[in-house]
Amino acid sequence: MSFYIWDKKHLCAISTIENVYDTFETEEEAEHEITVQRLKYKTSPHDYVIKTLPDEFWCVDARDNLAHNVWDRPVWYHEPWYQERMEDIKAYAHVAQYDAKSITYYENSRNGAKGKFTATTPGRFLQKYFGDRLTQKQIHTYAEMHKEQWVDPPQLLWAITPEEIAAVYQMQTTSWWSCMQYKVGEHETWPNDTIHPAYAYGAGDIWLAYIMKGAKLSGRVLVWHDKKLVGRFYGDVTSLRSALFDYGIQTKSNTESYDAFVGAKLLYLPYEGDEDIPGPKNAPAITVPFLDSDDGDGLILNPDGKTLTIVNQHWDDVRGVTKPAEWSAEWNTGVIRKRATCPLCGESVCGGWRTIIGKDGAETYFCEDCCERQIGSGPKQPTNNVILSDFSTKLYDARYYLYDAVLAYTPFGNVYMLGVRGVDPYSKSMKSKEFWRNEDLVTMANGDVWGKGEVELHAFQSTLDGKLYPFIETGIMA
Repeated sequence: MSFYIWDKKHLCAISTIENVYDTFETEEEAEHEITVQRLKYKTSPHDYVIKTLPDEFWCVDARDNLAHNVWDRPVWYHEPWYQERMEDIKAYAHVAQYDAKSITYYENSRNGAKGKFTATTPGRFLQKYFGDRLTQKQIHTYAEMHKEQWVDPPQLLWAITPEEIAAVYQMQTTSWWSCMQYKVGEHETWPNDTIHPAYAYGAGDIWLAYIMKGAKLSGRVLVWHDKKLVGRFYGDVTSLRSALFDYGIQTKSNTESYDAFVGAKLLYLPYEGDEDIPGPKNAPAITVPFLDSDDGDGLILNPDGKTLTIVNQHWDDVRGVTKPAEWSAEWNTGVIRKRATCPLCGESVCGGWRTIIGKDGAETYFCEDCCERQIGSGPKQPTNNVILSDFSTKLYDARYYLYDAVLAYTPFGNVYMLGVRGVDPYSKSMKSKEFWRNEDLVTMANGDVWGKGEVELHAFQSTLDGKLYPFIETGIMA
């Protein structure tokens, strides 16, 4: 007997954290996997239930593939007469992956256990298994419905309003994925759980062209409709490009090359719950999507206070003065802060902030580059949303790992991270362990920690005791 985990919210068996469907020999192992899932996705323990895996394991896989839209369902899938008999015949019919004209199914249990499919036409499948329930006219009707839905050229559809665009972005797709495709409240790093970032596209300039394959999204692309500029394609590029051409919009021949939307407007969506957003609190945060562009991913607020304009990262105003963009939509975090000045290097920064929480609880911020220069980086050091204190602190990366870190401040104003310890949610032991130790640090004779570069310039090694001492001219006591 073995066990698997059922997701009650999404009505499917879940994969392990490594995205490989797995079973467990004991309930304890399954319970541990639930703990791991909760750590990663911040879900409730009530979202999961442990079930016993029946001997015909391939049936479970097939049900999961149909429930989770891994397999494209036939047009008659939800019909009562089909649902009543589906578990009896255990054929688990679905649209053929490489030939949409056909239906593939398990002809018997032996083929099911081997994962071997049989291909046939929709009409022949229905005649074989449901000829006693359906008339010839009904079978022909379902066969024509299959042809219309899966074989005929797809119809070009448009999403224009904020609600329509956000809804399309959250649709189940056929065979592709993008960083903006998550549903509201499901992305582990999107803080805004009420508005999808793609909602911002609905200011009127940018429309979303898309095509469907059955009930799933087959392809989409953003289009500046009035100027006939086309962004990056996702999904079925060939069919979508052809549909746009028939509509009267010529696209670039290279699928990796696409237009920038400099000058187009987005909706201005201030984000009020910004306590968890890295960066200075006086830099307003907004909900905004990731913009696919080699340039043209900067944003400025318009005088109307309701819309943003897409600009280059450095743009010229009406007086010809070059300015940096107020926001940068090159991040896929869903919410970004307004550009601000890093107090350490003086550079204008938008995104990639690091936070230092001092002994008195006060927060200061510095940019990602300063983090790398002053604290260093190691193979196991977290890189996102790092929170640092004077001596001991917690660090969080994009997957909510929890770490303890120790910092060292040298007499020369540099800050180094001594090491990182913490609990890795992938580890079954769930014990704290060392992830990374800074090899660029050395201990002086008095116990202070210096960087190796500082020692080379300002210290010497005693021939008497072998310890490191500062040069007298530094003025630092040994």
